[in-house]
Amino acid sequence: MGKGGNSGDFLPGDLAAVTDGTFAGLAGEVVSFAQARSIWEKAGGEQPPLKPATGSVWVVLNIFGRPVPVSFAASQLQKAIEP
Repeated sequence: MGKGGNSGDFLPGDLAAVTDGTFAGLAGEVVSFAQARSIWEKAGGEQPPLKPATGSVWVVLNIFGRPVPVSFAASQLQKAIEP
């Protein structure tokens, strides 16, 4: 897999593959910070930080059958092609 890009390379709706870290090998949809907060609110889970980290990219991964928004550094991601 190639190197990741910068956060501007990923837009909500893009499919991103995780290339580094605990979730390497998983892929999900890029969402905005507001969309990530909304998903957390619907699930009743812990809220993300009040302000998004600069340069972070939020990706919704399917973990144990549930959608979970996870923040990544853009260098940990690569644009993926839908199967």
